[in-house]
Amino acid sequence: MEHLSGPHINRPNEADLTRCAEDILLAREAHFPATIADLYDPEKMPANLSEAHERNDETLERIYIGRRFKKRHRAVGKALRTLYQDDHRANPAEEARQSQNENFRSMSNAQNIPSVSVTYAQNGSSTQANALGMRAMQERAYQKRGEQYLLIKSPPASGKSRALMFIALDKLANQGVKQAIIVVPERSIGASFHDEPLSQSGFWADWKVEPKWNLCDAPGSDNGGKVDSVKAFLDSGDKVLVCTHASFRFAVDKFGVEAFDDRLIAWMSSITSRQPRQQAGRASG
Repeated sequence: MEHLSGPHINRPNEADLTRCAEDILLAREAHFPATIADLYDPEKMPANLSEAHERNDETLERIYIGRRFKKRHRAVGKALRTLYQDDHRANPAEEARQSQNENFRSMSNAQNIPSVSVTYAQNGSSTQANALGMRAMQERAYQKRGEQYLLIKSPPASGKSRALMFIALDKLANQGVKQAIIVVPERSIGASFHDEPLSQSGFWADWKVEPKWNLCDAPGSDNGGKVDSVKAFLDSGDKVLVCTHASFRFAVDKFGVEAFDDRLIAWMSSITSRQPRQQAGRASG
């Protein structure tokens, strides 16, 4: 798949884009439980979400050429010219390798993170479960349950949430992890982590979350009482918390990253374009 490349992103640029992305997520959260399709209906798009995207567009365009594009068709033309130039570089394979190396250098210890990445032939075989009730992707992920870091890349609705349940339960029971914190991009996704009777399908434990610790179901703002709820969970003897990216970020800012030592942090993420029909999913934990 072709991609349009852009200018080098320095740390201030990265901080600006991160802030824009957070503003978009917070704007979405304000309209819970509206779906992505509802939010991105051109005739009904909420004003605050539209403004957040406009700030994101302006930030990206200024990074790209130092100012706003005067006309959107010029932006498309410039992107296409960049793509054409990329296709005619002397050694594109080498440049791709160097770009990848730069990405990995940003990691403090340059470690190689194990990953599970799957695509499907769409013949139904991926839905068949093993003796523990795991699909093929979930079984592959579970085989790496002892890793400190693990990235799972799989299509939407492929069972990533349940794969995480299997891994989290093993880490809690067998690997000395105190607690598991499931961090989701939006409150609606928190419903994927309600109680699940995994033992009925052959697993050795069930997935249980105390209702008070699924903060996606609770009213209130991410930067209000939910942050204090995160601290209350850390001080409790309970095992699983579910919260949004925003709640977790505010909690880290308030209590420090050390407060989350010896705990599993499972970060669920999704890649979504402005057009709701062009979506992809990614989960990491």
